[in-house]
Amino acid sequence: GTGKTITALKAIERNFSKNKRQFLVIIVPYLHLIDQWASDFELIGITNYLEIARSKNTWLSKLKNLIWDYNKGFRDRVVLIGSYKSMANVDFQILLSYVNEGRFLVADECHNIGSQSYKDNIFHAFDYRLGLSATPKRWWDEDGTKRIYDLFKKTVFEFDIEDAISSGFLTEYLYYPQLVRLNYTEIEDYEMYSDRIAVMLSKKIKTKEDKIQLEKLLRYRANILQGAEEKIPKFLELIRMQEDKRFTLVYCAVGEVDKIIKLLFKEGIKAHRFNYEVSPKERKNILELFAKGDIEVLVAIKCLDEGVDVPATRVAYLLSSTSNPREFVQRRGRILRLSENKNHSIIYDFITIQSGLSRRTFDSIAKREIPRYAELSSLANNRFGNDTRAKIRKMLSIYDLDLYLNMKPWEMYELMKEEDGGWNEYTS
Repeated sequence: GTGKTITALKAIERNFSKNKRQFLVIIVPYLHLIDQWASDFELIGITNYLEIARSKNTWLSKLKNLIWDYNKGFRDRVVLIGSYKSMANVDFQILLSYVNEGRFLVADECHNIGSQSYKDNIFHAFDYRLGLSATPKRWWDEDGTKRIYDLFKKTVFEFDIEDAISSGFLTEYLYYPQLVRLNYTEIEDYEMYSDRIAVMLSKKIKTKEDKIQLEKLLRYRANILQGAEEKIPKFLELIRMQEDKRFTLVYCAVGEVDKIIKLLFKEGIKAHRFNYEVSPKERKNILELFAKGDIEVLVAIKCLDEGVDVPATRVAYLLSSTSNPREFVQRRGRILRLSENKNHSIIYDFITIQSGLSRRTFDSIAKREIPRYAELSSLANNRFGNDTRAKIRKMLSIYDLDLYLNMKPWEMYELMKEEDGGWNEYTS
């Protein structure tokens, strides 16, 4: 919402104006973002571009011809835009090595370029490299983060969310954390997985199979917090009290979309799913209906985390969140987008935390849940205006963990790295 795309396009325009030749490669995380970027190309006079997406049969021969024309001087500019998946293709990477000059990389959501599939790539040889991301560091992936900073070097410009809100590029917001308890069965399951995880971590030598099993156990345990049974009844209580149900976004756990939609229908609320089953064409239609208020509530999992603009959103319920700050920081950014007649946004965040647990279990849960509270509450207009902070502080004090209260995700990350086993145990 702060103009990363326009800023990049201006940099592209200036580079071409200065050098008179440019072989431009733009990478995006999702296919629908190709159209989003392309719609802005006309701002800098780009009328022709080649999509690098889907089957390589659709672009391979065309790309060879474009490279030949460019190298021979028959073209001053070539523009390629495609997905991270397609541009990791070996044939594509090899062809780029034949471009003789003026190669310019723009990586949208550049944290993706730190993945294993980009461990070896041609982009290090590019003359110009620009990475765009609100969250460039990778969560529990030091090697991936290093790959990103090796490629793009230092941060050349930063405009954080506090700047964006104070400058009027994003709306102000109210934050209402909702404390949720695990039931007896969920606590038992959480502790059972913790025991099994501890056994796996105690192994001095871990096989590839051990690591796969460990990832599964971590995922299963994380799912308990994300899908805590108490969340949906509490959500229904809140949305019943919400006077205007329109422009509401709900993020829920995997497998809960249909359940929540059925419950909303019973309440007479017009809701629609927004997940991987929805086609790009249908998505456009759904978002238009949502913006008009014909669809009151959108229920999503992760499809709205990157690259989908839903500026009409005024109220958001975060029923499910991982510990990865990229997820909830990007969600907050999407929720705060400017829209007509929208003065502020409201975020309800469901935090799974309770006392009465063993120290090990409470500590494990608090490390996952509290940093999100610290981050999202820090810039809210009502950050000191509700009693949740006092309740959380009281719980933390019982376990002598008061220092967690204001600890944001990357501060917690550093703390966990220092602890024995912490590096592995909190990777999910």
